[in-house]
Amino acid sequence: MKIFSEILSLDNVEGVILLSSGGELISWAFSSDIREKMENKDWGSVFRNTEELGKIVQSFEGMQELEFFFTDKKIMVRNASPNFMIIVMGRSASTDMVRLVSDTLMPQLRKAKKAKKTFGFLKAFDF
Repeated sequence: MKIFSEILSLDNVEGVILLSSGGELISWAFSSDIREKMENKDWGSVFRNTEELGKIVQSFEGMQELEFFFTDKKIMVRNASPNFMIIVMGRSASTDMVRLVSDTLMPQLRKAKKAKKTFGFLKAFDF
């Protein structure tokens, strides 16, 4: 989605994924460094059991924000009710800047819905 371009322009932010409250993939965008790798990924195998993913996403209900820290990455999950935004970034990325920019996008993210008619997986997304 083009609205993710502001978040992706922040230092060390690598990608953004938008999921519905049921765990359906609404949209995603990654920085140019890893976009090709992500576009070639077999997302059907990753999201094979959407019911399980839905349970994980539903467990986020009631929270406003979660952060997961890994060796060289961190993942922020933000509530954009009824959707959830997942931001993948390097450990040195400014969480405060990501939060500030994503706050400005919340009205649009809350209205986002999965495209009903697509001709291919990537056609559903606006890069």
